[in-house]
Amino acid sequence: MNKKPDITKFLLPCLLLISMLTNAQTVQRITLDDAIKKGLVESKTLKYDKSKIDAAMAKYNESKDARLPDFKVDGGYTYLSDISPKYIPFGPFAFQLYANSNYMSHAAITEPIFAGFREQYVEQSAQFLLEASKLDIEKDKDEITLNIINS
Repeated sequence: MNKKPDITKFLLPCLLLISMLTNAQTVQRITLDDAIKKGLVESKTLKYDKSKIDAAMAKYNESKDARLPDFKVDGGYTYLSDISPKYIPFGPFAFQLYANSNYMSHAAITEPIFAGFREQYVEQSAQFLLEASKLDIEKDKDEITLNIINS
């Protein structure tokens, strides 16, 4: 009779031997200051708050730029191929006018004279929004520090 070897008798000692030879995770001890610094660097909330500050700063700069005059330049060309050119006789010469070409250009500078102090209030609002965003990041830093200490 042919006996099959029992695999559990072979596998169990191998697993025990492997588990004794491998090391478990090493425990890394850090100080409270290091934990707080690492928590502040890795915080997604603070990264979100920094992006809110960047957006508020962009809105503030945009409100400051709204006070500057606006300058626009437009131009265009149209060619109509079905119209034949016109000849205007002028003594021994004849001028040829092309009515099939249409050129257009336009330049404009706009400056509001009085808008009811709208630009001033928009700029103040953007500045207050920027200050509020800076205060939010300080509040979130304190909350994260407190959560790390409690953990």
